[in-house]
Amino acid sequence: MFDQQEVLDAMQEWMQKKRVPPSDEVTQLILEKVLKYLEGGDVVSVSHFERSYSVLCSQGRIEPFAGALGLESATTPAVADAPLTAEAYHRLPASEVIRCYRSDSKFKAGVDSLVSRGLI
Repeated sequence: MFDQQEVLDAMQEWMQKKRVPPSDEVTQLILEKVLKYLEGGDVVSVSHFERSYSVLCSQGRIEPFAGALGLESATTPAVADAPLTAEAYHRLPASEVIRCYRSDSKFKAGVDSLVSRGLI
């Protein structure tokens, strides 16, 4: 059996190193696929999330996406100075918005700016 916290930790690491799902719906599809792998007795790892992403893309159930949270993303160029848009904000899972709002002063300023302008 697997530990729920281990699954969440692996998912966070995957998002930090590989890619962040564009919506909660896509995150849920990937998580469901990972949990099916774990039912077979596997030990949870980042590779389960990347494998689930690849399988779901190849099945046409999700669209390909890129962009890790970490600075060394190999999938997306750095856009650290780009302002946060309402569209980008709405693509983030709520858990990620909360985490970034608490830990990233630029993200917090971007969210505050969107709120003050009535965009979110």
